[in-house]
Amino acid sequence: GKILSFTFFRGIKFKNYIVLSQSMLEIFRFINKDSKLFDLQHGIIYSKKLSYISNNVVNSKLSENNVDLLVSGEGFKQILIEADSKNYFQNHIHVIGTKKHENFFHVSSNRSVLVTLQITEDHTKEQNKKLLDEIINMVYSNDNFVFYIRTHPRFNNELDLSELLKIARIAPKSLLKCFRDCSFHVTAYSTTTFECAEFGIPTVFLKSLKDSFNMFEDDFQYPFQGTLNDISLNYNTYSYKVKKWREHFYADFDEQKFVSLLK
Repeated sequence: GKILSFTFFRGIKFKNYIVLSQSMLEIFRFINKDSKLFDLQHGIIYSKKLSYISNNVVNSKLSENNVDLLVSGEGFKQILIEADSKNYFQNHIHVIGTKKHENFFHVSSNRSVLVTLQITEDHTKEQNKKLLDEIINMVYSNDNFVFYIRTHPRFNNELDLSELLKIARIAPKSLLKCFRDCSFHVTAYSTTTFECAEFGIPTVFLKSLKDSFNMFEDDFQYPFQGTLNDISLNYNTYSYKVKKWREHFYADFDEQKFVSLLK
């Protein structure tokens, strides 16, 4: 920050700085100690996300640099406020919403299932094996559904998927096409759950990693736990529930609120 203030940013100071993923906060704070620093939400927020909070204590990168958060909905704001023992977030979080991309939604079952696999090096080999075995068993147990497999962007052949791909199909590369083609979603804890909900697509959660990754039940309070067959029997009701659930976390973009924060 000191070097940049005398070189690249020499003579250039701004009233507001908005960053993604908390990048360069210390640098911008050094350049202008009186500026407003905002971190714009990127991805999901939960009570154990270390970049925000750990053991009920706000990440020092945020508190020491007096950073305000711009989040997409009241749901994420409430999660952080309730987890914060020092009440820092009470006056440092602003809900500005986000642009919605919805232009269609599912109201009936077509028995096509998008599976967002989370087999990555983030897990142990044993955890990845449990995930793979569980989804293979699910495909065999639901032969009246068609499954489309979408690997994680960080998948690096941690496991051989050949057995799974013999009984399932590879999902289209376009995520939007996946949403159009599939009326169901299966995952362990993928953030795609929120994206699917925008289009009325219900999610069935795998149980293999529930002990370690259970934020959709504990923090986000997903509105139901059902099987593919359960949901298929009353699809319209489940589709409506997930759309309403998502609205708590992703409000419409409030331009006036956003502009007022920069004044």
